[in-house]
Amino acid sequence: MKKLFVIFAAIAMVGAFAATTMAADWAFYGSIRFATWYDMSDNGDVIPANGQEDDAGLNWSMQGNSRIGGKVSGGDVSGHFEMGTYKEDFDSDGVSDSQNMDVRILWGTYDFGGWTFSAGQNYTLVNNWTSVQVWGDDNGLLFNGALYGSRKQQVQLDFGMFKLALIETASSQVIYDDTDVILPKIEASFGIPVGEGSIGIKGGFNMFTNETFDGDDSEDIMAYVLSADGFHGFGPIYFNWSAFWAQNYGNYGLYSGGNFTTGINGAVATAAGDIEDSTAFGGTVVVGGAISEVLRWEAGVGYIQFENDAVGSDAESMISPYGQMKYNFAKSFYVVPEVGAFMYGDDQNGDSYGQDYYVGAQWRMDF
Repeated sequence: MKKLFVIFAAIAMVGAFAATTMAADWAFYGSIRFATWYDMSDNGDVIPANGQEDDAGLNWSMQGNSRIGGKVSGGDVSGHFEMGTYKEDFDSDGVSDSQNMDVRILWGTYDFGGWTFSAGQNYTLVNNWTSVQVWGDDNGLLFNGALYGSRKQQVQLDFGMFKLALIETASSQVIYDDTDVILPKIEASFGIPVGEGSIGIKGGFNMFTNETFDGDDSEDIMAYVLSADGFHGFGPIYFNWSAFWAQNYGNYGLYSGGNFTTGINGAVATAAGDIEDSTAFGGTVVVGGAISEVLRWEAGVGYIQFENDAVGSDAESMISPYGQMKYNFAKSFYVVPEVGAFMYGDDQNGDSYGQDYYVGAQWRMDF
């Protein structure tokens, strides 16, 4: 009798799950993004000292942010999952011979009516999505002017225009041996509709304690960021912008590209044993528009600057201009020719980091 009861209970659970699944609305999607770039590097005065001369080469590969995913909704509960590609297992010639998958987004939301609660892994609130620069796996100026905190594990409260998130704490660029985390990273954003666009105000705070194994030295590393971004439409033309200021940008867990002095974007221990915080600021300006139903254009520039007195008295910066055209062969199949540059400026000693240039195109099919 007991075994029969267990069997009936299992059948009932499977039936209930199947009924719930059938009642939910599912929508699957995918995106194949293929990179065809010719990259050129002028390594300036700094990098050649390490044995690396000027270089050029072809990048012909599927982008690491190609993805498949789906969204599901059923009543007050909804979900979103997304898997992305990445390369692994390099041959003896240094070329990757396999394409693998990892989790980009795994996100669940409950609608309480008027506000929502979400949990899982998703993009953080401080990201600035002002650009659609496609080089570098859709770089979008995110590493050189626009803020990018990536996709992190978090819980998030959404009250319409106001959002609040508690995120896994970043503890990168530690100074001593051991890291203790007391609080999650805290981020908030507020959106304001303005005409045919919007303005967003964003901020975040991250703190962790770093100490030696013997406990003799201990420091609280505090990092925070403030930013604003705007999206504006003027008929067939759009204008996007962003600006930010940050303390200990790297310790916050933000990402940057470029050839910068090690440690200049995070807290550094001085010779006297004190902690010197770094400062950073930057921004983006992007303009674009439609030429026809199948052709559009965009041009933009990003700027980012770091400074830390423990490393040197001079700031280090990078300017990143680009321009692109987008041609749609069909609704979900298009090519984006693009040209751009990364001008790195000088290091703390006044030596040039040089420049990187690229030209080519991204080929993309969405389904």
